[in-house]
Amino acid sequence: MRNLFRIIRLIPIYFFINLRRFISEKKILNVRNNDLLNNGFVKFKSENGKKIKEFLYEIIEDPETAEFSNLGKFKILNRNSFGVKTIAIDASSKFLHQYVFVNEILDKLKNYYGKEFYLRNNPTIQFNYDGEVNDTQFFHLDYCAKQTSVMINLNEINSESTHMEYIEKTNKKYRFVIPDREEKKVIDKIEKISKKYIVAKTTGNIGDISIFDAGTGFHRQVAGGKRVMLHLNFTENLAHTGWKKNWNPKDTDYWFSENSEILNNNLFKMITKKFKPSLMTPKIYYKIKI
Repeated sequence: MRNLFRIIRLIPIYFFINLRRFISEKKILNVRNNDLLNNGFVKFKSENGKKIKEFLYEIIEDPETAEFSNLGKFKILNRNSFGVKTIAIDASSKFLHQYVFVNEILDKLKNYYGKEFYLRNNPTIQFNYDGEVNDTQFFHLDYCAKQTSVMINLNEINSESTHMEYIEKTNKKYRFVIPDREEKKVIDKIEKISKKYIVAKTTGNIGDISIFDAGTGFHRQVAGGKRVMLHLNFTENLAHTGWKKNWNPKDTDYWFSENSEILNNNLFKMITKKFKPSLMTPKIYYKIKI
């Protein structure tokens, strides 16, 4: 009953979100070479990506030392039996602004959103190991509203490595309810869709960058050998909060950043909590520090 009430509550919100999306996308339909909008996925080689690997070498080789590193502000968020899983990087870390928050990535995101968008939470270094099992290995959508993931390979990734698969063009549909990734009906439907469209992969060389809409396009993690990547989420909406006033992130990768001068751009106002109060905005995003 609670789940049904939640669905009914969110339908009018998703109607508004989809209408806004339709209007913004109509303005950018004629942008040339906009593969991210047309397919929901784009992958490209990057010299900056290679430089990130070189810069973070000591942390990649020994992630337990991250919090003592002088390379930036790092925090180990979780571990499992295989080792360190996630390291958060404070968005004020200068190397991110030198190699990541740059035009080769941001221009593609601008062309995809067609409006203002934000870094959703602090970037993370993600470690995946052979033998891991989790629910991201089902095809799924993240909240059914526009949200892009940027994955930068920090080791060589082949078909035997852990990687992400993305069903191209599934981002074109407008949805009002988040499908249950483990429901047989949903699994069978996605199986049919995957035979109709190209299934893109985040495999590739060190430094290769994949950007995809994880919010509206079906994607999944494919289990395999070790993967190390730099991961970022961007969004133009608050779907991840359910638009609840008292929403507070349980996931530690939200680890909000300090309000340093380097984060004055609107791109960062979600992690520096600089939104203006409104009916649908969680209080945490405009929390005033005294």
